[in-house]
Amino acid sequence: MRGKFPQLRIVLNTTCGKRCPYCRPSGEASCLVGSEDALGHEDLCACVRELVAGGIREVRLTGGDPAFYPHPKLVRFVDELSKMGLDRLSLVTRSHKIGTVLPSLFKAGMSNVTFSLDSMDAKRWTAGCGIGEDRMWEHEALVKTILYAKAIGFDVSLNSVLLSSTCEIELPPLVEFASRWKLKLKVEEIIRDIGTNGREGSFLHANLSSHKEKMRR
Repeated sequence: MRGKFPQLRIVLNTTCGKRCPYCRPSGEASCLVGSEDALGHEDLCACVRELVAGGIREVRLTGGDPAFYPHPKLVRFVDELSKMGLDRLSLVTRSHKIGTVLPSLFKAGMSNVTFSLDSMDAKRWTAGCGIGEDRMWEHEALVKTILYAKAIGFDVSLNSVLLSSTCEIELPPLVEFASRWKLKLKVEEIIRDIGTNGREGSFLHANLSSHKEKMRR
């Protein structure tokens, strides 16, 4: 195989605690984790070892959301993966609940945590997550968890999905936050406003040409 080896993404679960309207209903999984098609812990580790032997150097744990995966099992899995000689072992989450297990994950050998954060405004964040305003407090908790991960020593990244109509509002505060705390920021995509294109769930990706110069600035 020539060139860069792909990143191996392992779907740990299908639960995330959010209802983001742009996300696929089943998350990133092709099957429900926990079903008869899901791999057990030992089989999963065996598969990863084979892939690492074949050249895979980077593994990312995803879901659903690993924050809702049993924490003792998560730490044990990270510990086993870290002993396989990976260059990068990461996790992606959009929940403050990962904070309680961050020290153990760092000690076990995880190097990167990526947080999905689409807005620095708590009210717009809750709307984008498909949750009620009674949970606005979770936004502050998530921001604190991001800074906690950075303080522990993780390489922290932010992933953002922005709406075409509000990206000019959302992007500057995200850039300022990432710059102030020396975090990596990746705009995953800019999408059309949900429900405005006549076919819910289809053709969500917006054309970037109209945003290119604004984003460059």
